Amino acid sequence: MNMKTKITSIFVLIIAVFFIYGGLANLMGSADLARTINLQNLEGDFESIEIYSYAYSDDNKGRANYSSQEFENIVPDDSCSCIAFRFDDVQNGWLSFVQLEIIQKFRGQNIPLTIGIMGNELRGYMATYVKEITNEANSTIEIANHGWLHEDFTTIDKKTQSQLMQKTNKKIFEVTGKTPSIFIPPFNVFNNDTIKAMKENNFTHFSSSVVNSQPPYPLKKSDLYHFPETATTGTISSELNLFEGLSHKETLKDIQASQNIFGFSVVVMHPQEFSIIKNGAYSDQIDPNQIHELDLLINEIQKSNLKIVFLSQINENLVDPLKNKKTELAKSGLQNQVGIPNLEFGSRQSYQSTPIPSWIKTNAEWWVQDRIDDQTFIQGIQFLIKEGIMVVPKTEKVENYSETFVPVWIKNNAGWWTQGLISDDDFLKGITFLVEKGIIVL
Repeated sequence: MNMKTKITSIFVLIIAVFFIYGGLANLMGSADLARTINLQNLEGDFESIEIYSYAYSDDNKGRANYSSQEFENIVPDDSCSCIAFRFDDVQNGWLSFVQLEIIQKFRGQNIPLTIGIMGNELRGYMATYVKEITNEANSTIEIANHGWLHEDFTTIDKKTQSQLMQKTNKKIFEVTGKTPSIFIPPFNVFNNDTIKAMKENNFTHFSSSVVNSQPPYPLKKSDLYHFPETATTGTISSELNLFEGLSHKETLKDIQASQNIFGFSVVVMHPQEFSIIKNGAYSDQIDPNQIHELDLLINEIQKSNLKIVFLSQINENLVDPLKNKKTELAKSGLQNQVGIPNLEFGSRQSYQSTPIPSWIKTNAEWWVQDRIDDQTFIQGIQFLIKEGIMVVPKTEKVENYSETFVPVWIKNNAGWWTQGLISDDDFLKGITFLVEKGIIVL
């Protein structure tokens, strides 16, 4: 073996070790990686700072438990009846095929998608691809700043946080010609310094998680909107300590609950939950079952009256402002009956125990498809209640309810009911609401 061959072999071995170590850290999600980076301070000078970043995947603390007491009495003042999809951890050289497959899924159907990009990883093929998809006419891809090296921002001071945000924004602008207005804190964690740093860097929106923050999340009149993760397509498996995909019905359940509580939904996706797990690690191969679940999720959302928007557009899509609903609902005993009624909690009144006749669903299906108008649907429900075919709890009309139209969430509910996604009782909660508000008169 000549000297040139030996040097080449050593070089290949070093590169292989580097990628194996980095790959294992990324795949297993456990190693803490100390890194030294150069940051430009406010005076224009560069200084070296050692920070800790982790495997490039968010530390998912699990799904929000919407049946817990902390959410019990929350009613949104406004609603957008909309959903934003957020795709985290977009980067070069890791689960690349899986990442591209998910992004293409949304691009191919012209569905808005907000992608969280790490500045240090916006290079190579991914940089070329992101530049292309964000600069095409009528692009359905929105970029968010997701840190430089996926740092835990709560472990560093405000000055460094601001510099890291600035560094990533600069890199994204160099590649795409666009400056992000959204910040996604790595690991979904942030502190007061993070908020100050975001304002210093002119961010208008940020998105963490409901399990790492406290409501309310105002939908208007805010200089920094916070629209956190309210639902997800995957969660950490306690057995494998790896991401596993959820069924579309589980995700829909959280979407319904968050619409009810917050007036909006943000569905977070990671490449990991769409990857086939081999030998206890993620592989760069798409899991066909999870892609199918994503297709089903998108289809169900599109059948409903919920609109899919960019994360930055949630506050621009307010519909049917819910004025003074807290007082009215407290009087009616339906504290959670705003937005879309959720499946786990809400009114604790007693509903009919026998199933609603299946032919009634035909009427609801026609209404959802706009083959009959609101008044025709209401008249049909009035007849069924008066004839004792449909039984709802006896209730008193709540006075001073000014709205005479059927709220959009009732129609969404009817659509999910006809598809078997919610029970008869959940559908009847909406009908009871219409009776209480005097929209259905008995």
